[in-house]
Amino acid sequence: MGRHSTHLLTVTARSVALALGAAAAGSLFVGSGCGGAIASEPPPADAGVFDAPPTPTARPDAGPPPKPDAGVPEDDDPWMKGDPGPTTPATVIELGSVPANGKATFEIKPGALGFNVTGAMNGEDFGIKDIESPSGQLVHKDSIPHNGDHDTSSTLFGEIAAAGVPQSNHPKAMPAIESGTWGVTFRAPGPVATTVFVQNTPDGAFHGGALDIHVHLPDGLDVEGDTVSKNHYKRVAGIRDRIDAFAEAIRDLYGLTRGDVTFHLVASRYQEIDDDELADAFALSKVATGHQALHVVFSQASRDQQWWGIAGGIPGTPRTGTSQSAIALAMDDRADALMEGYVLAHEAGHFMGLSHTTEFENRGYDPLEDTPQCPNMTFNNFPSCPDYTNVMAAAGALTRATKVSPLQRRVVQGSPLYRAFVSGDPPPPKNARAAPDFGKLFGHPGVPPTAAEAVVLASLCGHVSAGRVVAYARAGVPDAELRRIADDAAAAPSVRRAAARLLRAAPKTR
Repeated sequence: MGRHSTHLLTVTARSVALALGAAAAGSLFVGSGCGGAIASEPPPADAGVFDAPPTPTARPDAGPPPKPDAGVPEDDDPWMKGDPGPTTPATVIELGSVPANGKATFEIKPGALGFNVTGAMNGEDFGIKDIESPSGQLVHKDSIPHNGDHDTSSTLFGEIAAAGVPQSNHPKAMPAIESGTWGVTFRAPGPVATTVFVQNTPDGAFHGGALDIHVHLPDGLDVEGDTVSKNHYKRVAGIRDRIDAFAEAIRDLYGLTRGDVTFHLVASRYQEIDDDELADAFALSKVATGHQALHVVFSQASRDQQWWGIAGGIPGTPRTGTSQSAIALAMDDRADALMEGYVLAHEAGHFMGLSHTTEFENRGYDPLEDTPQCPNMTFNNFPSCPDYTNVMAAAGALTRATKVSPLQRRVVQGSPLYRAFVSGDPPPPKNARAAPDFGKLFGHPGVPPTAAEAVVLASLCGHVSAGRVVAYARAGVPDAELRRIADDAAAAPSVRRAAARLLRAAPKTR
C-alpha cells in the first residue's frame, strides 16, 4: 500500500487549468492546453521567431554568468554563453507504434540516471498504465507512481501522456535504475507512438548538469516598462533577472546549473494566455529541434487567468512541439524577479517529475518517503505542517527558507531534460533559500503573508485536481478574510481576483 492512503485524483483536460501561485512556496503546477503537433514544424508566419545560436554552459564552479555587455553584438552576448564541459547527451529510444493495451519493451543500460516515457495519440483519452522493471516489479501501476495516491500519467489534452522513472523511491528506480529490459503498457483505445528519453552518465553518478532554457517572448509584451519587439527581445532586463533568479534556485535546490539561453520572439497574441490557449502556447517549443532543454513561455497576467505559473505535466515531455512541452509564467506587475524565479523553480520541479508534498483536505501526497506529509491540512494548521518549507508544498515556504529533500533532488536529477556532466562534483545542495517578499503582493512589503493570504496564493497554482478552487475555499479561510483581500486596493489585482474566486466558491456557512 505504501505510506499513503489511496486517493485517486482524475486528470482531465478541463481540470488542469486552475491557478498556480508561485506563491505558496511552490504551489505551482501542471499545465495543459489543447493541441500541439508532435513533429517539429516551421513556426507560423506571424510568430516572428528569431533563434539565438546554441551556446555552451557554465560549469558548476564557474559562478554566475556575466551580465550582458552592451558593446558586443547580441549573438555574441556572454550572458547567453558558458562552458558546459563535457556532457553526455540523453539517449532517445523510438519504440514506434505500440498496440492498444499492448506492452513495449526497451533496454536501459548501466549508467542511466532516469528516463521519461512519452506516448502520443490524437484526440483520445489515454495514459501510461504500467512501467515494469527488468525483475518484473511495477514502479508505475495504473498510471500512479509506486507509493503514490493519484494519477500523474494520463493525457491532459488527448495528445500526449508522459511518465518518469524515478518518480518514486521504488528500489528498482532509486538509488540506481535497474539495468535490463523494461516494459511499458498503455491504457489506450488504439496504437500509441512511443519514445523513451534516457538520462545517463558513463559511471551512473550525478556530476551536475546544465539546463538549457528556451525563452519565448510575445511581441509587444511589457516587462517592467520595457517592451519586447522584433529588435529588442534578447536583452530585456526584467526577463534576464527572472532567469538569473531561476538559475540560482535550481542550483541550490536541485544541483543544476543554468545552461544556454535561447530567445524566441512569438506572436503578440500570447501576451495574455487564456486557459484554453495553453496547449498552443506549450507547442511554441516546436521551433527547437533538441530534446534537452526547458521551454518557458512568458506572458502577462490577465483578468480571466487563474494561474501564475503552470507546467505541462508531472512530468512534462522532452519532445518539443506538443501540448505538454513547456511551462508558462504569467508575470504579475507587483512581483519581482526573485518571486517569479521561484515560481519557475517550482514549475520546473513539476515538469521534471515532482508532485506537491501535500494537498489541502487530504487530496493527495507525493510518493516520496522522505518528504513529510500533513494529513488534514487546512487554513488553520498548514503553517505548522512539517512540509511547509518545502519548495513543492502546496502552500508553504512563504515566510521561511525553502528546502528540498534528497529524494526530490534525485527525481529531478533523473530527468532527461538537462545535459549531464560526465565528471566532477555537482554544486553542493543548499537546502535553505530566503523566502521572497510575497507580502508586497498584498500591500505590506517586508511583512510575511497571513495564513489567508497564503491560501490565496496557493490557489494560483495550476493543478490537476478537479474542484481545486472549492477545495481551497473550504480549507477554512473565513469569508471576512477573503473579502478583505478581494477589496484591498493596496493588493495586486491578481491576488484580489483570486480571493474573489475563492469567496464565490466558498460555502456560505461561515
